[in-house]
Amino acid sequence: MSFGLKFKQRFIQTLSLIVLNSNLRGAETYGFCLPVMHCNTCPLSWTLCPIYKLSELVQFHESLISTEWLIIAGVLGFGVVAGRFFCGWVCPAGFVQDMLYKIPLIKFRIPAFMQWLKYGFLGITVIIVAYFWGKEVPAFFCTFCPTATIESIIPAMIFSPEYSLGAAGHWRFLVLALVLILAVASNRSFCKIMCPIGALMTITNKFSLFSMKLSADKCIHCHKCDKSCPMDVAVEKCSTNARKINRDLECIECLTCEGVCPTTAITNNSHIVHK
Repeated sequence: MSFGLKFKQRFIQTLSLIVLNSNLRGAETYGFCLPVMHCNTCPLSWTLCPIYKLSELVQFHESLISTEWLIIAGVLGFGVVAGRFFCGWVCPAGFVQDMLYKIPLIKFRIPAFMQWLKYGFLGITVIIVAYFWGKEVPAFFCTFCPTATIESIIPAMIFSPEYSLGAAGHWRFLVLALVLILAVASNRSFCKIMCPIGALMTITNKFSLFSMKLSADKCIHCHKCDKSCPMDVAVEKCSTNARKINRDLECIECLTCEGVCPTTAITNNSHIVHK
């Protein structure tokens, strides 16, 4: 039996969601990070959030020679091997967005320049805020992170009636509402404009051992690849400039373009898609 690309992707995303949230022992942390948006304060989480760990190192001004930085180096190491593959196939936040975008309501594309906003979220709300003011101020990313709200805050409110949201509580839910609405209207909008982990991992696409190519000889310039890309990558241009598709910083290596190509002009070096 042959399973299609989308089935494989959804299966891995679902399995990843279950595995990441299977810590029934409820330990707070295991000191291990994956390049995905997943809150370590979730009661069932196995892993640390890379952004929380990075901000902790910045907040306490850890020396760059500290072994603690090896955790962040390990996250980037995943990227060197696979680029942003984890964004497209493992990240729970990406999975939720993929499902929300299926809701049949008005759709639009976010302007390309807005993709630079996520670097601001990483540089300002994670690094600068943590360095100068710590993680307890409303401007720090985790205080309004929509993933943290879903995975940690809402469960705490349900199971602990005495739980207090604090001064930034209403702001947190406003951000969550905006992110969910945008996810319905624009494909992977959180990944494009807000996710600091995505911003951290983009550079690894330039060095990734994983590669996706578009054969100029087979390309019929139907632009199905461009239209299907959730990250609005200009895939078809790679047929003329000979650049690997996943060298684009925005590519999350979901392989959607490869799956829709009618001439099998798009291939990858792991042979994940077989036609």
